[in-house]
Amino acid sequence: MLEECTIRDHIIENYSGECYGYIGDSDNAIKHILRSLSLMNDYIDALDNLKSIGGSLTGAIEIGDYTWAKFRSQ
Repeated sequence: MLEECTIRDHIIENYSGECYGYIGDSDNAIKHILRSLSLMNDYIDALDNLKSIGGSLTGAIEIGDYTWAKFRSQ
């Protein structure tokens, strides 16, 4: 998977977090997404993914903003 990449830039960290989010491993998802943001603090995809993880953990959803429900199980 993405763990085998030798270059760990903000994009790889974000995609790793996104993969963990989709399989329901929110702890690792948060770890990788926060690492992505520490490398580039204005990376909008990582900010959206962090919002999505929060939405999946709290059950919160913002109508009109699909990112809140991205990692929600159906």
